[in-house]
Amino acid sequence: MQVYLESDIASRLAACLNEICDLSFIKTGRFVQAVLERSQQPALLQSLESTFPSRYITRVFFITDRCHDLSFLSGIDTTEPLRVQASPVELQNEILDVLDERALLSPTKFANVLYVIHLNGEYLYGMFHSESLFKNRRVRSDRLSRAYYKIDEALTRFSIVLTPDLKVLDIGAAPGGWSQYLCEHGARVVAVDPGELHIQHENLIHIRDRLENCATELERYAPFDMMLCDMNMDPRISADLLCKVSPLITDTASLIMTIKLIYKSRRRNETLIEETIERLSCGYEIIGVKWLLANSRYERCVYGRKKPCC
Repeated sequence: MQVYLESDIASRLAACLNEICDLSFIKTGRFVQAVLERSQQPALLQSLESTFPSRYITRVFFITDRCHDLSFLSGIDTTEPLRVQASPVELQNEILDVLDERALLSPTKFANVLYVIHLNGEYLYGMFHSESLFKNRRVRSDRLSRAYYKIDEALTRFSIVLTPDLKVLDIGAAPGGWSQYLCEHGARVVAVDPGELHIQHENLIHIRDRLENCATELERYAPFDMMLCDMNMDPRISADLLCKVSPLITDTASLIMTIKLIYKSRRRNETLIEETIERLSCGYEIIGVKWLLANSRYERCVYGRKKPCC
């Protein structure tokens, strides 16, 4: 059988899932596709529903057969209540019209789900028990910003484990999404930003100033085990500032930085990333650069560690 994940960012989703899942995913149009055994279906669903990729998946389709037209509908078991999930939406309405007279159709109380996709001139379909229906993980309303989900994904994608009482320096912290996530997971955070933080926590200290103005004050809380930077400015300038404050972190400290792509030209932004990495290399060993699912079109995420000599 096959699984098709519908997503607005299918290319990035495929790359992400290939990092964190045992299956091999490829992009097929607006879908991410993989082959799996029936026995793998429950574990896949549990994984998709409980981890960060769920926020970027619209619907999940499980497929077992294919046909050149809708004649397969005549063989569909209609003895139990049925839900239809089809793509595109116009196809769903067409299928509902065909089945309406002989099937008990319900979007809420159903025993089975009929999955149908019209793709590349073929109808791909499969019918599974109601438990196969993907339950999308909604963005929680108590999260301050999209940044909360960026740090959640970055830690997973770069295999970073938060240890108890980790001391973190969060630069460019407002409105507080990264700080909120870290405090909730037991870290002690010093947040630097002239803007207001929309979070209060016993593990959080907010220095309301620009980084270049508060190095002396930061020495009171140093050394830090991790440095985060999500400043909305030219990333080359951010990189220079991060190198200047590298003495504030431990020799084994991690760095996570968002590179803001300030140009419209793809080529200029590629050069910008290279120049930012070069500037960071004065104080950090860069381990990876990723375009996270939670990143906008004009953001990339950098992970590195402090160079022992710095």
